[in-house]
Amino acid sequence: SRISQRLSRFAASTPLLARGAGTSQCARSVNGAVVVECAKYLHRVVSVDAQARLAQVEPATR
Repeated sequence: SRISQRLSRFAASTPLLARGAGTSQCARSVNGAVVVECAKYLHRVVSVDAQARLAQVEPATR
Protein backbone atom coordinates (compact mmCIF):
# COMPACT_ATOMS: atom_id res chain seq x y z
CA SER A 1 0.00 0.00 0.00
CA ARG A 2 1.00 3.61 -0.37
CA ILE A 3 1.20 4.08 3.41
CA SER A 4 3.51 1.10 3.93
CA GLN A 5 5.79 2.34 1.12
CA ARG A 6 6.07 5.76 2.76
CA LEU A 7 6.74 4.20 6.16
CA SER A 8 9.46 1.98 4.68
CA ARG A 9 11.29 4.97 3.24
CA PHE A 10 10.89 6.93 6.47
CA ALA A 11 12.05 4.00 8.63
CA ALA A 12 15.38 3.85 6.81
CA SER A 13 16.54 6.78 8.96
CA THR A 14 14.09 6.83 11.90
CA PRO A 15 12.98 4.00 14.21
CA LEU A 16 9.27 3.17 14.08
CA LEU A 17 7.21 1.74 16.95
CA ALA A 18 3.95 0.03 15.98
CA ARG A 19 1.09 0.54 18.44
CA GLY A 20 -1.79 -1.90 18.32
CA ALA A 21 -4.79 -1.90 20.63
CA GLY A 22 -2.87 -0.47 23.59
CA THR A 23 -3.66 -3.48 25.77
CA SER A 24 -0.10 -4.45 26.71
CA GLN A 25 0.58 -4.91 30.42
CA CYS A 26 4.13 -3.56 29.97
CA ALA A 27 5.11 0.07 29.80
CA ARG A 28 7.26 0.56 26.73
CA SER A 29 9.63 3.42 26.14
CA VAL A 30 9.69 5.17 22.78
CA ASN A 31 13.35 6.30 22.81
CA GLY A 32 12.98 8.76 19.94
CA ALA A 33 10.94 6.47 17.70
CA VAL A 34 7.87 7.58 15.78
CA VAL A 35 4.73 5.78 16.98
CA VAL A 36 2.65 4.25 14.16
CA GLU A 37 -0.97 3.87 15.32
CA CYS A 38 -2.52 0.68 13.88
CA ALA A 39 -5.91 0.60 15.65
CA LYS A 40 -7.96 2.36 12.98
CA TYR A 41 -7.25 -0.13 10.18
CA LEU A 42 -5.56 -3.23 11.62
CA HIS A 43 -8.18 -4.69 13.95
CA ARG A 44 -9.52 -7.83 12.22
CA VAL A 45 -9.45 -11.50 13.10
CA VAL A 46 -7.83 -12.92 9.95
CA SER A 47 -8.35 -16.64 10.57
CA VAL A 48 -9.20 -19.13 13.31
CA ASP A 49 -8.23 -22.82 13.40
CA ALA A 50 -10.27 -24.16 16.32
CA GLN A 51 -8.82 -27.66 16.05
CA ALA A 52 -5.22 -26.43 16.24
CA ARG A 53 -6.25 -23.69 18.70
CA LEU A 54 -4.56 -21.02 16.58
CA ALA A 55 -5.77 -17.59 15.53
CA GLN A 56 -4.18 -15.07 13.19
CA VAL A 57 -5.09 -11.50 14.14
CA GLU A 58 -4.00 -8.01 13.20
CA PRO A 59 -2.12 -5.97 15.85
CA ALA A 60 -5.05 -3.88 17.12
CA THR A 61 -7.54 -6.73 17.57
CA ARG A 62 -9.22 -6.64 20.99
